[in-house]
Amino acid sequence: IGLTSMYPNPATTSIHFDLTDSKTYTVSIFDITGKVKIQTAVTATQNTVDINNLQACIYLVSVENNGAKKVLRLVVQ
Repeated sequence: IGLTSMYPNPATTSIHFDLTDSKTYTVSIFDITGKVKIQTAVTATQNTVDINNLQACIYLVSVENNGAKKVLRLVVQ
């Protein structure tokens, strides 16, 4: 998977993804109960996700493309 980093973490208003290729990735943000809170697509040029509507908590961020998946932990303050 062409994801090198997600930042900032902890975050307050948005998160950014550094991608090493031009593919489109599906980003899903889950709360601790497994409920999808945000689902969107990111690319190398459109790589920011607005998280203003998320409450302060710990979330799991899944980044997927063609069956390849990476899961990261996100702290929202």
